[in-house]
Amino acid sequence: MEVTENKIREWLIIKISELTGIDKDKVGIDKSFSEYDLDSVSSIGLSGDLESFLSMKLNPMVLFEHHTINKLTKYLFEKYSLR
Repeated sequence: MEVTENKIREWLIIKISELTGIDKDKVGIDKSFSEYDLDSVSSIGLSGDLESFLSMKLNPMVLFEHHTINKLTKYLFEKYSLR
């Protein structure tokens, strides 16, 4: 599978929508993950799902270090492209 920034961003939007019940059209790509009230279990689960989606190991703290969908997307795409 070819991974693009748009695919990563869309995947994250869908996952945040599923975890929070917010309509995916209302998920803000520049809104901090903390504003979605994700608990630590949800965050770790999301990190694990990301690992599966991208077929790469990630630090579970990645959501806290890159705290918006846009920032995380850019980081992940760069990291994915360098493997």
